[in-house]
Amino acid sequence: MAALLKKKDRRGLDKKSEVFGKSINKIRNDYAKAWLNITLLSGDDIDVNGLVKGVQWLYKINGLNIDKEDIHIADDPLKANELASILVRKNKDKNRKSAMWYEDFKQKNNIYKFECDSLVQDVGWVSHAQIFIDSNLIPGKLAGDIKSIISYLTTGPFMALFLDDFAIVIRRPKVVKLKPNNNDFIIHADEDYAVEWRGGYKMYFLNGVPVPKEIALTPAHKLNATLVLKENNATVRREVLRKVGAEKFLKDLKGKKIDTYQMTTEKEELIYELYNIELPGMMDPIKALKMRNPSIGVYHVECVTPEIRTVKQALAWRNGMDVYTDPIKIT
Repeated sequence: MAALLKKKDRRGLDKKSEVFGKSINKIRNDYAKAWLNITLLSGDDIDVNGLVKGVQWLYKINGLNIDKEDIHIADDPLKANELASILVRKNKDKNRKSAMWYEDFKQKNNIYKFECDSLVQDVGWVSHAQIFIDSNLIPGKLAGDIKSIISYLTTGPFMALFLDDFAIVIRRPKVVKLKPNNNDFIIHADEDYAVEWRGGYKMYFLNGVPVPKEIALTPAHKLNATLVLKENNATVRREVLRKVGAEKFLKDLKGKKIDTYQMTTEKEELIYELYNIELPGMMDPIKALKMRNPSIGVYHVECVTPEIRTVKQALAWRNGMDVYTDPIKIT
C-alpha cells in the first residue's frame, strides 16, 4: 500500500509538473509574441522624447554625455549607413572607442545578453527578462537598469549605432510580412518585398532567409535553374532551389539519373539520387546529389566532385569519409 501511495503521489506530482511546465511555456510564448509585435508589427513611429531620454541614460551610466542634437534618427538601415559615413568623416580626427563601452557595461552589470543596439536579434532575451521583472524576481539596481532598457526599447528603435560623439537610431520597419512556421513566425514574401522602411528601402526574404531582389520577385516558373549553381551561399541556394523545385531544376538542366540509393531510418525512408548534368561550355559534367532534408521537408540538390559515380561515393565525399557507411541504428 505504501508503494502504491508513493506511485500515486508521484503521478500527481508529474501531472502538476506537466501543467506547470505548460503554463510557463504559455507565459513565455505570450511575452515573446508581445515583443515580436513591438519589434516588427507596431509601425515606424518613434517617441522622440522617450528615445532621447533612453539613449542619454545609456551614455550617462557609462560616464559619457551626449547632446540631443547628436542623437540622429534614420528612416532605414541604408540611410543610417550613409549618415554614419558623413559624421565619421566630419570628425575624422576623433579617437573613437565605438560601442565597446556598452559591451563593458553589459558584462559588468550581468545583462550582457541585452543588445539594445539591435532589438530584432534579442526579442527572446528581452521578453524573458520582462517575465522576471513583472514577477518581481530581480532585485535592486539590476531590476532598475533592465526596466530602463525595456522602457528605451519600447520608444520605437529597431537598431542603433552608439559612438562616443554621436548615436544613430534606426526606426522600426513600416511593413513586415510574416509567415506561420510551426508555433512561430518567419519573415517571408514570395514575388513581393518582405520588409519596407519609411525611407522606401526594401528587403526580400524567403522563409526567413534574406535573398536577392531578383530571386524573390521572379515567379518560380520563370526562374532560371542555373541560378542555383551560381549562388555561393548555401542557405540562399537552398531557398532558390526550394522555390524553383528540385524536379524543375533537374529537368531544365537536362539532368540524367545515374544512381539511386535508399536508406531506412527510424522515422522514414530516405531516397538519394545522383544526376549527371552537362552544360554548354563546361569540359566536365556536373554531378548533383538530390536528397530530402527531413528537418524542413523539402528536396535539395548539392553538387559533388565530377569523378563521383555512385550515391554512396557522393555521401562519403560530403561527409568527409573515405568509404560511406550507414549510421548505426540505436535500439
